[in-house]
Amino acid sequence: MVKHNNMLPDGHFHKKWQTRIKTWFDQPMRKKRRATNRKEKAAKLAPRPLQKLRPSVRCPTVKYNTKVRLGRGFTALELKEAGIKIRYAPTIGIAFDKRRRSHSLTTHRNNVARLIEYQKRLLIFKKAKKTKSEAKGKTKADVKAVKDEKKEAESSKKKAAKSSEKATEKTTEKTTKKKKKSKRPENLRKVRIRKTVDRNEFRKIDQSTGTIIPLKKAKQVVAYQKITDDMKAFNAFKAMKVARFKQKKMLRYMKKHKIKQKKTKKPKKAF
Repeated sequence: MVKHNNMLPDGHFHKKWQTRIKTWFDQPMRKKRRATNRKEKAAKLAPRPLQKLRPSVRCPTVKYNTKVRLGRGFTALELKEAGIKIRYAPTIGIAFDKRRRSHSLTTHRNNVARLIEYQKRLLIFKKAKKTKSEAKGKTKADVKAVKDEKKEAESSKKKAAKSSEKATEKTTEKTTKKKKKSKRPENLRKVRIRKTVDRNEFRKIDQSTGTIIPLKKAKQVVAYQKITDDMKAFNAFKAMKVARFKQKKMLRYMKKHKIKQKKTKKPKKAF
């Protein structure tokens, strides 16, 4: 409420609301633009997969640690056991995380098995080495012009050799070799296949767009059994109380008779 005998508030502050409002009229065009960008990215990476291989990780905190999800990247120890170098991993499509520490042995073993499975499925195509002309900075048009001149000179030499009867065996061998090189398809001229893959299969390789080796949900098997009379008679609260009392009594007895308690050694952490 307004105090004292003041003027009643009557401010008109809702003028020019059109300038302060937010609209989403560009939403459909943004959707289209994002789709085109995704297609362009996929075309650049092809036939490589769009996503990287990621480890299986348990969620943090007591509330969510029963759930398993995909993590950021593999640890250095996991990559070492799988026989992969840290700098080589991202070139193959494996994510590496320098900050993650795997304290659980089961998750560590699962991730190592995951890496080994990925390596079995993997197909690597070596990049072709750059020619001397490309390394110097010459354009493709310049290289083509030089090649055309060389071809014309070679064709004139061949005609002269055919007319003359003094053509040697060396010249014939060179011509056959050059013909074989020209017959190779343009797509496979630059690619050197590391693993044994047929040339027809190389063209048919599909690009994987989804998650690589997705996590499988394990079905929980529940074991049922009949409730016995002993189970019904058992009182958990009473049993815990008796166990605490016995422990206290035993400690008092040991202090009284000066009996030293054996110190149990803590097990060393694996990681």
